[in-house]
Amino acid sequence: MNTEIKTLFLCGPNRSGTSLLRELLNENYFINLNNIESNFFYITKKAYNKNNFKEKLVKNKKFMDWIGDKNLLFDVIDNNYPNTFEIYNTLLKKKLFLNDKILFYGEKNTFLEFKFISYFSYYRNNFNFIHIIRDPLKTYESQIYYKGKKRKIFILKWYLKWVLSFILSKYFSLRYKKLFLSITFSDLIYKRKYTEKKINKFLNTDKIKLNENIYKTKINSSFEFNDNRYKFDEKLKRLLIKFTLVPIYKLFF
Repeated sequence: MNTEIKTLFLCGPNRSGTSLLRELLNENYFINLNNIESNFFYITKKAYNKNNFKEKLVKNKKFMDWIGDKNLLFDVIDNNYPNTFEIYNTLLKKKLFLNDKILFYGEKNTFLEFKFISYFSYYRNNFNFIHIIRDPLKTYESQIYYKGKKRKIFILKWYLKWVLSFILSKYFSLRYKKLFLSITFSDLIYKRKYTEKKINKFLNTDKIKLNENIYKTKINSSFEFNDNRYKFDEKLKRLLIKFTLVPIYKLFF
């Protein structure tokens, strides 16, 4: 395995383009980002001992579909518990099948920016975060109809999480310039070369390419919300976002 390898994590609010960014970066042979969100720390956050830690992970079907081998999981836990970050990082390395060509490995998780300081405490300077954010009104509208299905969203919780994500992205990108980069969904879509150059500079490379063909095949149809019909209460929520969050977003991005 390449001794110069670094971890790379993608983050941002739900429906902001994190999956698209992962697909684009994974097209580069030297980047290997997990194809699922493991949600490792979310699953294990209230585990009170090693056995309970194992139990929580084993009961999560999505996580176990990714791990596959329960014996592998238990071996890693037994060798590293209670160092949860060592367990997580070891599992990432084993399941992503890293080789000498890989320069960056990791995964994407929505709202992972909330745990940036915890990641910094473990990885120190050997990791990078790329945060992607989108026009809040379009983000909200995309969430109302996810893959064509209507979803109930608690507006206050959503509102506060988006604001906190926005604040953290601005703070971390200034305070930890070499570790944390913030980009926008609109730049990713409409300014591909600009975003490509920005990511290359941040990761200290010139190899990363954002394959334009991926844009044609991987953009999720749930981003197309123009034909959706909104009830009266949803219109009020949209107005709230339009006249409070959107101006803030446009001011800084």
